[in-house]
Amino acid sequence: MPCRYQLIDAFTREAFSGNPAAVVYLEADDSRVGDATFMLNVAREYNLQETAFLVPLTAQDDGDRSVPRYSLRWFTPVQEFPLCGHATLASAHSLFSTEHPGATRLRFDTMSGTLEAEKLADGRIELDFPADVGVLDAANKDELKSLRAMAELAIPGSSDAIKHIVLGKLGVIVQLDRNFDLQNATVDAISLKSSSRYFIFTQAFEPKSSSIYSRVFDGAEACPEDPVTGSAHCMLAPYYLSPDSPGFTSLFPASSGTTRPLPDTLQARQGGPRQGVLEVCWRREDGRVKLRGHAVTVMDGTLHA
Repeated sequence: MPCRYQLIDAFTREAFSGNPAAVVYLEADDSRVGDATFMLNVAREYNLQETAFLVPLTAQDDGDRSVPRYSLRWFTPVQEFPLCGHATLASAHSLFSTEHPGATRLRFDTMSGTLEAEKLADGRIELDFPADVGVLDAANKDELKSLRAMAELAIPGSSDAIKHIVLGKLGVIVQLDRNFDLQNATVDAISLKSSSRYFIFTQAFEPKSSSIYSRVFDGAEACPEDPVTGSAHCMLAPYYLSPDSPGFTSLFPASSGTTRPLPDTLQARQGGPRQGVLEVCWRREDGRVKLRGHAVTVMDGTLHA
C-alpha cells in the first residue's frame, strides 16, 4: 500500500540546514502500523538520523476544541528510539502545514508518554517534553572515569578542556571550557561506540548569557553526528539551569548565591558543518521542557513498499 512522506529540516528557517527527518504517514487500518521491522527498513532506506511514523488516532476533547491526536514512533537506521525532538518538530510542522492548517495544538502518543506541540504566533512550534533531571544525580566515579577516557579519545587534545561529565538516561554530557574550539574539532565518533548512551559535547558562551553550543555523537549509529538533538536539550536544560549544577555556575556566575529569579530559558545552537538553533525553557515546577523552533519542508513523495 503506497503511503506519502515528507522530508523536513527541523530547528531551522532555511532548507539544507538544521536536522533532517522523514515523516511517513500510515492510515489506521494499514497492516504495517505495528510492524517495527517495516519501519526500521524504511528508516534504513532514508538513512537519516530519524524517521517518524504517524498514525491518526481518535481526537480527544480539550475543553472547547478538539486536539488532533496521533501515534508517533521514531526510528534511526539502527533501532527504534524512545525520544526524539527534531522528528517530533518535523511531524508537527508537517501536520500543521497539510492535515490541520487551522489547528494550534497537536497531541502525540509515544514511547515516552503523551507529548504536545503548539503552533506559536511567530511561526515557531513549541514541543512539550519531559526533562531528564537524572543529570543532577551523582554517578559512579569509575563509570565517569571510563566515559572521560572515551571523550578524550574521541576529541584528541580535549583533556584539559573537559570541565565536567554527567550522566542522563539517554546521553552523557561532557562540558568543555568555552575557549575550546568545539565547532571545528575533529571527533572520532567510532571511539564512542561501546557506550550505551550518546555523547553531548557542550560549552557555555559568554558569562552571564543564556547561550550554549553543543555537538552530539552516537558511534553506534549509521549517521554518528546528530545536527540538532531535542532529547539532548531535555538534559541540558536542568544541567545549565539548576543552581546546584556545575553548568549553572559556568553559564550564570553572577547569579550563583543570589536571590534574583532563577533563569529558565536557554538559547541553544547545535551542530558541526550543519547546524540549527532552538530555544529551551525548563519548567521546574512540573519537570517539563519546552523546545521551540522553526522547520522547513524540503521534499514531498510517495513510499511504494
